[in-house]
Amino acid sequence: MKMRNMMLAAALVLPLLAQEQAPESAPAETPAAETSAPSAAEALAAALEQMAAENADDFYPAVAAVLDAGATEEDFPVLMREAAKNGSPAAQLWRAHHNLELLVVKGGDAVDADEAVRASKALAEAAKKGYVPALMEQSRMAGAGIGRQPNEKEALRLLAEACKGGSVRARAAYLLVSGRLNAGDWTVPEVASELEKQNFYLEEMIASYYGDDAAQAREWYERAAAHGSPHAAYVLSQAFEDAIPEDRAAAYLRQAADAHMPEALAAIAMLELGGDGQIVPVDKTKGMRHLQESLLLGYQPVAVTLASRYMEEGDKYSPERILSLYKNAAELGDGRAMVAYAYCVATGRGCEPNPEAGRAMLKSLAFNGMPYASMALADMEFNGVGAEPDVRAAVNALGEAASAGLPQCYTLMAALTAMGTEKTPGDARRAESFLRMAEENRENAPREIYQELLKEKQWHFLPPAQ
Repeated sequence: MKMRNMMLAAALVLPLLAQEQAPESAPAETPAAETSAPSAAEALAAALEQMAAENADDFYPAVAAVLDAGATEEDFPVLMREAAKNGSPAAQLWRAHHNLELLVVKGGDAVDADEAVRASKALAEAAKKGYVPALMEQSRMAGAGIGRQPNEKEALRLLAEACKGGSVRARAAYLLVSGRLNAGDWTVPEVASELEKQNFYLEEMIASYYGDDAAQAREWYERAAAHGSPHAAYVLSQAFEDAIPEDRAAAYLRQAADAHMPEALAAIAMLELGGDGQIVPVDKTKGMRHLQESLLLGYQPVAVTLASRYMEEGDKYSPERILSLYKNAAELGDGRAMVAYAYCVATGRGCEPNPEAGRAMLKSLAFNGMPYASMALADMEFNGVGAEPDVRAAVNALGEAASAGLPQCYTLMAALTAMGTEKTPGDARRAESFLRMAEENRENAPREIYQELLKEKQWHFLPPAQ
């Protein structure tokens, strides 16, 4: 079985993994939970100080320091906020990224919004302390007009300063922005010199130039990966999986994960949690840790997976912590998290139940093109959340989700029809017709899943509250 298929098989055991496009609006931001972990603060301060000294922008040591000290993913942004207030240039860079991401999600004015202006000032302060990654981000903001009016000349000046500061990435970016990087001609002296120095950032850029020329792109990505690029290694493990041996694709994925690329850490985690052990050993503890690391390194889609895993172990993780994960991810525009958050509000997981508010949110999300919201509404109808159980309404909601292409919906329609409710007896004949539809739509093992659901005698969109 090819590696991507194995990853998809692992994903089947985790709810809400399909990518969706988020609506333009998102729930309002709320402060992160306060933390009382002074040892974590001290460990974080040491890691950030080392980052600043090395001009590093890989936040993995900071993430590892916080988690190793026993703090949680909820503590991390609070600790980073305090470190930024205390003048850590690395923390100021992290906070600037975080606040700008929120601004983009909320559709704010990237030029004049207070968040953008504050981010620009914080980066300027960090750059004055000699932190080169802050110069790089300043250059990007100057060129794009974030927190200031666009100024290409200033962007180039800041890039040049970052080059003088020893940034390999800045040297590649300078060649691109200054127009020295011309597609197909890599003999320009400055370009050739960087290639001789094995500048994998430049090799990544060249790979992207080839677009539909997969052979040329792959050649340059392989070159970049050989020179240490985690991004190139990850691209090879995913986009070129069918063109390279499976063991090589797996090695590229491990390379990217070992270099702390958050998407690769998430992929490795999925295999550790639900794979067949061929690529990495199945290890639940490592899988959970890699999910946490991926989230804190900025890969927000993994928040839903992590929260779902927490929910499956309700005796270890509080509903409030799970709700916070969903809500924070929703604030950053993750559509699946918005659905999960609305469902938790409706059913009272981590908060007082409010079926009316949850239902209204789910209906709005479904209307805006999120079929998982229809699946969550089916749960509310079938289990009688805020109203009498209604199996027909549940099946209709699942039908809407099935029309949008969600897997297993016809299997679920069959199971709910067969189970019935107190007022609506099960209908095995109608359930069989839905099973045939599931088979026609090539759903995964519909009859096996159907029998398992009948044994459970219940179905919930997310694992039932403990």
